Amino acid sequence: MLKFISWKEYWLFILIAVILYYVVIVLLYCREDVVRIIRNDKVEPDDQLSNDELLLQDLQKLHTSNVKKKIPIEELFLHIRRAVQQYQPDDEVKVNEFINSHFPELEEKDIRRIWQ
Repeated sequence: MLKFISWKEYWLFILIAVILYYVVIVLLYCREDVVRIIRNDKVEPDDQLSNDELLLQDLQKLHTSNVKKKIPIEELFLHIRRAVQQYQPDDEVKVNEFINSHFPELEEKDIRRIWQ
């Protein structure tokens, strides 16, 4: 039976199977984005969050996980520093206040090191 299948037919089948696989994966995991692209909907700038707000959301998630399971201070420091470097916030005072209020276990020298 395998003698009747040519290499061309084999590779065509593999190509179609891979394309179908990725179409299914995209539809399962990115359905909302695909619908928005099909409808040609634009994301309004007002709907987008600023870097400060995104950073505060990330820090809030980190705080929640820190409350559930105590994260070691050095690891907590590294997470916060990575988030600050990733988002590069405009309002450092607001972020510092958030860090001081939600992460009291960090010392002042650690908070200063976050911004270096």
